[in-house]
Amino acid sequence: TRLVKEVDDFLENHDTADPFFLYVGLGQVHTPHSPPKFYMDGTPVKGVFGHPHLDLLYEMDLTVGSLMSSVEDRGLMENTIIVFASDNGGLNPNKLGYIVSDRHFRGSKASIWEGGHTIPMVMRYDGVLPSGENRTGLVGLNDIYATLADFVGLDIPDGSAQDSISFADHAKSEEKTSDREFFGVWNWAENRAHGIRYGKYKYAMMFNDTNDEYLY
Repeated sequence: TRLVKEVDDFLENHDTADPFFLYVGLGQVHTPHSPPKFYMDGTPVKGVFGHPHLDLLYEMDLTVGSLMSSVEDRGLMENTIIVFASDNGGLNPNKLGYIVSDRHFRGSKASIWEGGHTIPMVMRYDGVLPSGENRTGLVGLNDIYATLADFVGLDIPDGSAQDSISFADHAKSEEKTSDREFFGVWNWAENRAHGIRYGKYKYAMMFNDTNDEYLY
């Protein structure tokens, strides 16, 4: 509720002829899962889907709808780029059927499996991006920097965004492929591991007593 109000207040008081950037970090996917009884407009939330986590995801859906309305109601969609993405897949590797739950996989390993490589991302840019289409090219969240700069015609300063590759052309047309060939994720937390995607292949390595390796 607070985030929705702050975004609405900003758009109401900002000279929208002046370019702006808003980053809105929603935390509903994370614990603690404590959904409110009602959304800000009175819509029931708690208990709607039978699980606190699912109820919070429903609240996030309502929140995104409110944020979109804040932009649409002011007639800003024709020159506003909307990006909705998850920070990671949030998968628990100990609950994945194809992974044995042993000491090699305990801890925050989701990032090197599908949790870090397959996440939802939706973009809307009226008049520039076609609606209702999917893209399958390999891109990363770090590529958003170069992509947005490409969309709005800004030059990236020397030394900035060194790991960012624009996928603007790929987003505009499925005939244009993604320019990213590799994508890697490194986990240097409690249990060290890394994973690398290349085309249709994924390689993962666990830094343990035997340095277990996996290729999919």
